[in-house]
Amino acid sequence: MRLLSIGYPWNITIPEPKAHWLANTYHVLLTWIHSGVHPHFQWAASSLYHRCVRNNLRCRNASNEMMTNSPLKARLYFLCFVRTRPLIKFTEYHSQELNALESGLLSEIYVSIDQIKEVKRCMLHLNSKTELTQAMEAYNQAAVFKLLAMLAQVAFRKA
Repeated sequence: MRLLSIGYPWNITIPEPKAHWLANTYHVLLTWIHSGVHPHFQWAASSLYHRCVRNNLRCRNASNEMMTNSPLKARLYFLCFVRTRPLIKFTEYHSQELNALESGLLSEIYVSIDQIKEVKRCMLHLNSKTELTQAMEAYNQAAVFKLLAMLAQVAFRKA
């Protein structure tokens, strides 16, 4: 069995491992049953950290970059790809654990949800560009990085 193959001009290719058809069944069932939120708090916080919040930050930055060239495309991109539903489901499923924490993670999650909803409201009401940029500045990277840091402390505490 050959794992590496070196071709001309010295391109190294590694074949992809074959995935079993039942490999992701557990995660698919969790997504369907629990709306994408894992019932275990640590795993839910780590998946929220990796999937939802980082994706929202990436989409926010991409939307900001597109705002100068094509404002309509930037608005549609933000409206379609920045999601608050996983954050809301996380707070609903794990409210007891979040209330027991000493940190202000629950309040930071709600601040982030409110900021995203404010930006979406400005976009849907077709507000002027200055009002939209003010709303986008309110949903800034510092607040998102603070939320990411708090989620990282909770999610990776045992690691």
